[in-house]
Amino acid sequence: PSSAALVMNYRLISCLSIVIANCFCYLLLLISLFPCYLFDLLSKIVSCYFCYKTINKI
Repeated sequence: PSSAALVMNYRLISCLSIVIANCFCYLLLLISLFPCYLFDLLSKIVSCYFCYKTINKI
């Protein structure tokens, strides 16, 4: 069980780091207004959302 918890924590930290990075990228987007990166940002948010849902299922 401890190893499973460790894996879950690692996944959670990974997802949180992705969210934080995406928030930072979004702030840069608001400043620079590069709409071409918006799709990439949304795709990362969606993938992170599914990652979060997967963690909750464990």
